[in-house]
Amino acid sequence: MGIRNSEFGIQKLVQRIVALAFLPLAFCLLPFALSEPRASANHIPPQLMMNIEKGRVLYAGSCGNSYCHGSEGKGGGGPKLLNKGFRATYL
Repeated sequence: MGIRNSEFGIQKLVQRIVALAFLPLAFCLLPFALSEPRASANHIPPQLMMNIEKGRVLYAGSCGNSYCHGSEGKGGGGPKLLNKGFRATYL
């Protein structure tokens, strides 16, 4: 009984020491976690915006009908084509 209590006490002491060792690291990283994201991180280049718009138009006209993927991309009434052996050029 005495050995178990001693081991339990040592284990608790080690846990406290490890927790206290990481405390300064947490305080050092706190300003980064609370800071605002940089404006450049939210900026989307014009070429990328054009590509996104082209993709949206292409999807809406070819894929977004209710028969295929649907406007939300969740599928429609069309047949399942996955793992059917079709080549990309066929599709």
